[in-house]
Amino acid sequence: MKKKRIILLHCLASIVLFTSYGFCKKDVLNSDKKINDEYMIIPPTNMDTIPPININTIKKYIALQANTYTEADVIVDDTYFPSKYDIELTCPLIQSSLRKSGYKFPDDSTFRDRIQRVFSWDVNSVDTTNLVIIRGLEGLVGAGEEVQYCPFPLGEIFADKERNIIMPFIYLDDLITFDETNGNQYQINQIKWLYHLNQYVMYGSGASRTYLIQNEPELIGSLLIKYGYDEDDRLNSFVIYDYNKLNLPSIKLNKLIFYRDPDTRELQVRKGILKFIISHTSKDNNDLVQKLEEFGYGVGDRYYDNYSEDERLMIVAYIADTILPLYFKYSDIAGKADWNPGTMLYNLTVREPDLLEKIKNKNYFGLEGLKEVVRRTESQLIH
Repeated sequence: MKKKRIILLHCLASIVLFTSYGFCKKDVLNSDKKINDEYMIIPPTNMDTIPPININTIKKYIALQANTYTEADVIVDDTYFPSKYDIELTCPLIQSSLRKSGYKFPDDSTFRDRIQRVFSWDVNSVDTTNLVIIRGLEGLVGAGEEVQYCPFPLGEIFADKERNIIMPFIYLDDLITFDETNGNQYQINQIKWLYHLNQYVMYGSGASRTYLIQNEPELIGSLLIKYGYDEDDRLNSFVIYDYNKLNLPSIKLNKLIFYRDPDTRELQVRKGILKFIISHTSKDNNDLVQKLEEFGYGVGDRYYDNYSEDERLMIVAYIADTILPLYFKYSDIAGKADWNPGTMLYNLTVREPDLLEKIKNKNYFGLEGLKEVVRRTESQLIH
């Protein structure tokens, strides 16, 4: 059966204990990648004798994983669904692979802080196991690759608190190669993208970000699209401007900004993306403002039926708070950007006269700058 990496996409992350598992396609060190990496070490030619492993167990599970279910398969008697144990088997091999690549393992404090920062999760809140799954909101996979019959959601990232590493599910035979003449000897393979994933998440490496954008766009894109990491301006720029140019499932701007909490289902806002829109708007470029404004009109005019009244007002408020100060700043300045003759909030209020009062009654949703936006809108309505 053909191996495929399940695309890591969509929404913010929560971490749960092992109740679900993910898969990654076969993708070992490739010398033809686009970027030279000074940190990588050429794999040794001699067979490794460490780490100590149960060779028979590894070989058994390599054989089982050869029949791992993919979306094109028909389930038969020997169809295999990897479990927690498969992932546990890979952890020491991944540790050895990263060490061979020259990776500097973070201390416990750095590991905890970076997991919190990138995935919004305290790894110490899970005390019952060293191995946890970082799971996205919907656990979705790429178009055409969703597994209908697998009992576990796919495409997640795992955190090993004992070794301070993160990884997707990796097939064992991607990690280890046995000597053809002496089956008791083996070497641990380097996996370049895995090194760069850990290097970027743990240390914010710009070189690793570049490598992943060039070679693993789905993987690094998932850190924002699925797990909500919006603090890296370069990653935000890649996802917003370049991701949809690739042969990947398209991502809408409003879906990046507004999402539902995986546990409470409450509407949440990625404020880092709104800040990105503000910093990337000028008198000559308001493309992102126009996209956000179009969505704001649709929500404000109730073209979408998947939002409650409070959620509708919240979306309108956040969009108005973001784009109207830009309108006031740039619309009267000569430039290449096109601005509508009236603001979104003004036009919505003309059609819904009590809209501003509804926003006030929600205490402006805690947005201090929105008070001035509402005041100026009221002034426009009077005149």
